[in-house]
Amino acid sequence: MYDPYNPYESEQNTPKIEVNFKRNRGSGKKAGIGTVNAGGAIIIIIFVVLCLTIFGLLSFTTSFADKKLADRNLESVSQYYRADAIAEEALAKIYDSVYTKILLTSGPENFFGEDLVQSAIDGISDIFGETVEFMYVYDTYIGDDEAVTVAYKTDMGSGASKDQLVRFYLNSEVNLFYDQNAQKLTYKISEWKVIINSEFDYENEQIDVWNGQINF
Repeated sequence: MYDPYNPYESEQNTPKIEVNFKRNRGSGKKAGIGTVNAGGAIIIIIFVVLCLTIFGLLSFTTSFADKKLADRNLESVSQYYRADAIAEEALAKIYDSVYTKILLTSGPENFFGEDLVQSAIDGISDIFGETVEFMYVYDTYIGDDEAVTVAYKTDMGSGASKDQLVRFYLNSEVNLFYDQNAQKLTYKISEWKVIINSEFDYENEQIDVWNGQINF
């Protein structure tokens, strides 16, 4: 034990006290702004861009298909009304020609009939060329009234199908009535509709079908 009154005591009997000082040293890195993980954001941006591109392509494809459908519908409607105008003109020509024939032939009783109407139509058949085809003329009865039926068809073309084997026609059928006492010619439309005439022969057309065998 250390004796303060005897400072010269031997150092061997004096205990040693060691004091160690430690400093808290940092890692040398200053605390700054935290780094951002950009990988996830880039993946999200790429995904959004891909989605927008796909949706844009789908919208473009749908719009293009709608436009083609609208164009086909416009072409079909235009062809119908063009054929309808020609068929109306043919009907007017038929009426005028038959009425003129009646005025020139009036005299004998019951002269109005199939032969008179056919001869009147023969005079106008070349006016429309191949656009209008007069199919048949025959005597008939509509109720109790005698009539002459005239049937013709107007070519509408191949329509929206663009296939020359398939053609569309406006089929017209008109009943002509003549009152000999009143000397009045009237008509009644009994049919005015679009028909399809296909020249494709399904029985004779050969279609190659794979039989499931592979020939080496």
